[in-house]
Amino acid sequence: MDEVQYTLTQDDFWHLQLNTFLRRQRRTVRLRLILLSVMLICLFIFLDHHFSGNYILSTFSLFVALFVALFIVLLFLGLSFLLMRLVASLCHKRAKKAGVHALTISEQGVQHSNEISNGTSSWQAYKAIEEDKHNIYFVIDRLGPISMSILIPKSAFESPSQAEHFIARARGYWQEQAG
Repeated sequence: MDEVQYTLTQDDFWHLQLNTFLRRQRRTVRLRLILLSVMLICLFIFLDHHFSGNYILSTFSLFVALFVALFIVLLFLGLSFLLMRLVASLCHKRAKKAGVHALTISEQGVQHSNEISNGTSSWQAYKAIEEDKHNIYFVIDRLGPISMSILIPKSAFESPSQAEHFIARARGYWQEQAG
Protein backbone atom coordinates (compact mmCIF):
# COMPACT_ATOMS: atom_id res chain seq x y z
CA MET A 1 0.00 0.00 0.00
CA ASP A 2 1.44 3.37 -1.07
CA GLU A 3 0.17 6.77 0.00
CA VAL A 4 0.91 10.28 -1.15
CA GLN A 5 -0.33 13.55 0.33
CA TYR A 6 -0.32 16.77 -1.65
CA THR A 7 -1.86 20.18 -2.10
CA LEU A 8 -2.63 21.23 -5.66
CA THR A 9 -1.14 24.51 -6.90
CA GLN A 10 -2.02 26.71 -9.83
CA ASP A 11 1.08 25.44 -11.65
CA ASP A 12 -0.21 21.86 -11.33
CA PHE A 13 -3.41 22.86 -13.10
CA TRP A 14 -1.42 24.84 -15.69
CA HIS A 15 0.62 21.72 -16.50
CA LEU A 16 -2.62 19.73 -16.75
CA GLN A 17 -3.98 22.28 -19.26
CA LEU A 18 -0.75 22.15 -21.28
CA ASN A 19 -0.74 18.35 -21.29
CA THR A 20 -4.32 18.25 -22.56
CA PHE A 21 -3.63 20.92 -25.21
CA LEU A 22 -0.48 19.21 -26.49
CA ARG A 23 -2.11 15.74 -26.52
CA ARG A 24 -4.94 17.17 -28.61
CA GLN A 25 -2.50 18.86 -31.02
CA ARG A 26 -0.25 15.80 -31.41
CA ARG A 27 -2.96 13.80 -33.12
CA THR A 28 -3.42 16.20 -36.01
CA VAL A 29 0.02 17.76 -36.50
CA ARG A 30 0.91 15.71 -39.62
CA LEU A 31 -2.40 16.46 -41.28
CA ARG A 32 -1.98 20.17 -40.53
CA LEU A 33 1.54 20.24 -41.99
CA ILE A 34 0.39 18.53 -45.19
CA LEU A 35 -2.59 20.88 -45.47
CA LEU A 36 -0.36 23.91 -44.88
CA SER A 37 2.10 22.76 -47.56
CA VAL A 38 -0.67 22.24 -50.10
CA MET A 39 -2.19 25.65 -49.27
CA LEU A 40 1.19 27.39 -49.68
CA ILE A 41 1.81 25.75 -53.06
CA CYS A 42 -1.71 26.64 -54.25
CA LEU A 43 -1.33 30.21 -52.98
CA PHE A 44 2.00 30.61 -54.77
CA ILE A 45 0.55 29.22 -58.02
CA PHE A 46 -2.46 31.54 -57.72
CA LEU A 47 -0.31 34.61 -57.03
CA ASP A 48 2.14 33.70 -59.81
CA HIS A 49 -0.75 33.34 -62.25
CA HIS A 50 -2.43 36.51 -60.97
CA PHE A 51 0.74 38.60 -61.38
CA SER A 52 1.52 37.08 -64.81
CA GLY A 53 4.93 35.61 -64.13
CA ASN A 54 6.28 38.48 -62.00
CA TYR A 55 8.07 36.25 -59.46
CA ILE A 56 9.22 39.12 -57.25
CA LEU A 57 5.69 40.49 -56.80
CA SER A 58 4.15 37.04 -56.32
CA THR A 59 6.86 36.08 -53.79
CA PHE A 60 6.36 39.36 -51.91
CA SER A 61 2.59 38.76 -51.85
CA LEU A 62 3.19 35.24 -50.58
CA PHE A 63 5.35 36.57 -47.72
CA VAL A 64 2.71 39.16 -46.82
CA ALA A 65 0.05 36.43 -46.78
CA LEU A 66 2.32 34.23 -44.63
CA PHE A 67 2.98 37.10 -42.23
CA VAL A 68 -0.76 37.78 -41.84
CA ALA A 69 -1.49 34.06 -41.36
CA LEU A 70 1.31 33.76 -38.79
CA PHE A 71 -0.02 36.80 -36.94
CA ILE A 72 -3.51 35.27 -36.82
CA VAL A 73 -2.16 31.90 -35.62
CA LEU A 74 -0.06 33.55 -32.91
CA LEU A 75 -3.02 35.67 -31.84
CA PHE A 76 -5.19 32.55 -31.63
CA LEU A 77 -2.51 30.68 -29.64
CA GLY A 78 -2.05 33.64 -27.32
CA LEU A 79 -5.78 33.78 -26.62
CA SER A 80 -5.85 30.01 -26.11
CA PHE A 81 -3.03 30.20 -23.57
CA LEU A 82 -4.70 33.08 -21.75
CA LEU A 83 -7.89 31.04 -21.57
CA MET A 84 -5.92 28.04 -20.29
CA ARG A 85 -4.33 30.24 -17.58
CA LEU A 86 -7.79 31.45 -16.57
CA VAL A 87 -9.09 27.88 -16.35
CA ALA A 88 -6.05 26.84 -14.30
CA SER A 89 -6.64 29.76 -11.93
CA LEU A 90 -10.33 28.90 -11.51
CA CYS A 91 -9.53 25.23 -10.91
CA HIS A 92 -6.95 26.20 -8.32
CA LYS A 93 -9.47 28.38 -6.47
CA ARG A 94 -11.88 25.45 -6.31
CA ALA A 95 -9.15 23.00 -5.28
CA LYS A 96 -8.00 25.25 -2.43
CA LYS A 97 -11.31 24.50 -0.71
CA ALA A 98 -10.48 20.78 -0.77
CA GLY A 99 -7.25 21.32 1.16
CA VAL A 100 -4.74 18.50 1.42
CA HIS A 101 -5.38 15.48 -0.78
CA ALA A 102 -4.43 11.97 0.28
CA LEU A 103 -4.27 9.22 -2.30
CA THR A 104 -3.64 5.62 -1.32
CA ILE A 105 -3.13 2.81 -3.83
CA SER A 106 -3.44 -0.88 -3.06
CA GLU A 107 -4.40 -4.08 -4.85
CA GLN A 108 -8.06 -3.36 -4.11
CA GLY A 109 -8.09 0.11 -5.70
CA VAL A 110 -7.53 3.79 -5.13
CA GLN A 111 -8.66 5.67 -2.05
CA HIS A 112 -8.78 9.44 -2.56
CA SER A 113 -9.69 11.80 0.26
CA ASN A 114 -9.59 15.49 1.05
CA GLU A 115 -11.51 17.92 3.26
CA ILE A 116 -14.57 17.80 0.96
CA SER A 117 -14.79 14.18 -0.14
CA ASN A 118 -13.62 10.68 0.57
CA GLY A 119 -14.00 7.71 -1.71
CA THR A 120 -12.58 4.46 -2.95
CA SER A 121 -12.65 3.23 -6.52
CA SER A 122 -11.54 -0.03 -8.07
CA TRP A 123 -8.82 -0.14 -10.68
CA GLN A 124 -11.43 -0.97 -13.29
CA ALA A 125 -12.72 2.61 -13.03
CA TYR A 126 -9.54 3.95 -14.68
CA LYS A 127 -8.90 4.08 -18.41
CA ALA A 128 -5.17 4.77 -18.10
CA ILE A 129 -2.37 5.91 -15.84
CA GLU A 130 -0.34 8.59 -17.58
CA GLU A 131 2.43 10.96 -16.65
CA ASP A 132 4.26 13.95 -17.98
CA LYS A 133 7.26 15.84 -16.69
CA HIS A 134 5.29 17.43 -13.85
CA ASN A 135 2.22 15.35 -13.01
CA ILE A 136 0.72 11.87 -12.79
CA TYR A 137 -2.81 11.36 -14.13
CA PHE A 138 -5.19 8.59 -13.14
CA VAL A 139 -7.49 8.91 -16.15
CA ILE A 140 -11.11 8.16 -15.34
CA ASP A 141 -12.69 9.07 -18.66
CA ARG A 142 -11.96 10.85 -21.93
CA LEU A 143 -14.68 12.73 -23.76
CA GLY A 144 -12.95 13.98 -26.89
CA PRO A 145 -10.52 16.72 -25.87
CA ILE A 146 -11.74 16.67 -22.26
CA SER A 147 -10.14 14.27 -19.83
CA MET A 148 -11.38 13.50 -16.32
CA SER A 149 -8.40 12.57 -14.18
CA ILE A 150 -7.08 12.48 -10.67
CA LEU A 151 -4.14 14.86 -10.73
CA ILE A 152 -1.07 14.03 -8.63
CA PRO A 153 1.89 16.43 -8.82
CA LYS A 154 5.29 14.75 -8.94
CA SER A 155 6.51 17.47 -6.56
CA ALA A 156 4.51 15.68 -3.82
CA PHE A 157 7.18 13.00 -3.74
CA GLU A 158 10.51 13.42 -1.95
CA SER A 159 12.46 12.32 -5.01
CA PRO A 160 11.91 11.45 -8.67
CA SER A 161 12.70 7.81 -7.88
CA GLN A 162 9.84 7.72 -5.35
CA ALA A 163 7.50 9.10 -7.99
CA GLU A 164 8.65 6.47 -10.49
CA HIS A 165 8.20 3.73 -7.88
CA PHE A 166 4.67 4.99 -7.15
CA ILE A 167 3.78 5.05 -10.86
CA ALA A 168 5.22 1.56 -11.40
CA ARG A 169 3.21 0.16 -8.48
CA ALA A 170 0.03 1.90 -9.64
CA ARG A 171 0.44 0.61 -13.21
CA GLY A 172 1.13 -2.88 -11.86
CA TYR A 173 -2.05 -2.88 -9.76
CA TRP A 174 -4.03 -1.37 -12.63
CA GLN A 175 -2.83 -3.95 -15.16
CA GLU A 176 -3.52 -6.81 -12.75
CA GLN A 177 -7.02 -5.68 -11.81
CA ALA A 178 -8.34 -3.81 -14.84
CA GLY A 179 -6.57 -5.68 -17.60
